[in-house]
This record gives sequence, C-alpha cells and structure tokens, in this order.
Amino acid sequence: MFIKRRIRKRFSLWLAPSCLGLVIIGLLLHITIKDRFPATAFLFYGLSPAGIMLLDGLALAGFLLLRRGRLAFLAGLLLPAAFFLWIRTDYVSTNPRPLREDAWTVVLWNIARPAQTETAFVPSLLAADADIVVLVESGVDESLPMEFWQSNFPGYHTAVMEWGITVLSRFPIKAVQSRKLLPGAHAGVCELDTPAGPIVVIPVDLDSNPIRSRRPGFEKLFRLASEQSNPLILAGDFNTPHTSVFFGEFRHSFRHAFEETGNGWITTWPGYAPILALDHIWLSPKLVPIRTEHRRNIYSDHAMVVTQIAPLQ
Repeated sequence: MFIKRRIRKRFSLWLAPSCLGLVIIGLLLHITIKDRFPATAFLFYGLSPAGIMLLDGLALAGFLLLRRGRLAFLAGLLLPAAFFLWIRTDYVSTNPRPLREDAWTVVLWNIARPAQTETAFVPSLLAADADIVVLVESGVDESLPMEFWQSNFPGYHTAVMEWGITVLSRFPIKAVQSRKLLPGAHAGVCELDTPAGPIVVIPVDLDSNPIRSRRPGFEKLFRLASEQSNPLILAGDFNTPHTSVFFGEFRHSFRHAFEETGNGWITTWPGYAPILALDHIWLSPKLVPIRTEHRRNIYSDHAMVVTQIAPLQ
C-alpha cells in the first residue's frame, strides 16, 4: 500500500505540473499566434481545445492528490477558460436554410482503408444517396481500380485520380486532372456538367506532417482554387483544424459548409471521439450550403461530411 501511494505521488508530481504547463501553452497559442510558425504549429495541432480540457482536468486531479492548494486553484481557475475555448471553437449552432428542389447532396469522406477491406464502406456511402462524392485515401498506395467503382456504384460517373483520390458524380465528368502541390500534398480538378451549368470539384489531401509548415501547400491550393471561373466545391482532408491561420484567405473567398449550416461538433477525427476538424467542404459564393452534418461509423476514423448545396439564385 505504501509503495502504491509513493508511486502515485511521484507520478502526480511529474504529471500535474506538465499538464498545467501544456494547458497554459495551449490556451495562449489558441488566442494568439496559433500555427503561424512551424515551431508553434506542432503544439497548436496537438493541443486541441478538447485536449486542453482533458489536460486541465488531469492537472487539477493531480494537485488535489498532492494537496497543492495554490496550484489546484490555478488549474481550477483555468478550467472555465478551457471549457469556453472548447465550446466556442468546436461547437457550431446554426439555422439551416430551407431545402430546395434543385439542391444536390455532396459527400466528403476519408475512408482510409486497406484495399482488401474496402467494400465494407460501400453500404454506408450508398445510404448517403449523394449526387457528388469526394473520397480521400480510397486505397492503400493508389486509388481502387475503375472497375470497383463501376460495379459498386452503378449510375455514377467516376474520376479515379492519383494518390487515392476518387470523385463519383451523377453528373457527367467532362475533365479530370491530378495535381501534386507539394510532397505529401495532393489535389485534383474535375469539371462536372450539371443541370445548372458546369461546376468544378477540387478534391484535396494535404500533408499531415506535424513539423512541416502547411503554408506552401495552402498557398498553392488557394491559387488553384482562385483560378477557377466556374462555381467551385473544394473538399477534402486538409489535415489542418478549421482554426488555422492558413484558412484566412479561404474565408474571404469561400464559404465553409459546416460553419455556415451545421449543428453540433465540427470535429471529424478520430472516429467517435473526435478532437480535430480535419475534413472540410468549402464552396465558392455561387454555391449556397443548405444544411451540413457529420456521420460517423466503424468503417473509417474520419467522419463522413454530408452537405446539401444549391446554386445561388
């Protein structure tokens, strides 16, 4: 019993101060420089608002166990600040727009499954009944073959691109390009022929390296999106939370579907206990989001993003 108490006390002596220090760093980063610099980006991505809440709770419990009143008071004092940051950052409450007859359903999903188990996700995707589907990591090293999509998704036109990016569309696909933005950062360009006229879909899978700056990839992606003259859907796994400074230019030119018409937690990863919003759908001003939701299941550690959109009237 004495040994257990001693181990617990030593663990608390190390754990509680470390957690409190990370809480303070996390709070300061989220309200100041965020991921503007490579040196701060790693901590910013790792110290999500939900993570800060958890660390503060651990710090408070540790200091109470050690009977460190002042430090326990400080941890308790920071708890409401961490909770406020979490709610304000990650919880979205909006009033979805009325449904329209000319609306399309768009799905974004990082399925991230090895090829031999890939068919498990098919029923969930069919159930979404989407008009346009953007899939990221739809294979191990490369996309699944065209025959797979044609046999499992009849009635859809298919664009199979490099680096595991696939677009399914009930509208004819007129043109397809694959773009390597940077090592580890990829995109595509698909032109669709819809009843409302041509639109462009840019599927995205950006670099997930936590110590490599996201800035160059975002700059190239923004230029690519800005070059398009037709209405644009920009969707993919950005591997970057929605609060990143690198979304600044996007917010001036595009609309974030979930931020504008979603309700609930904006976070999409991992699985059923998401702490980061990595998967985003952005729309050009000529397209209007109507309502957006996240659907989670066991077939991917990313939430499926489902949004209804319509042409601007």
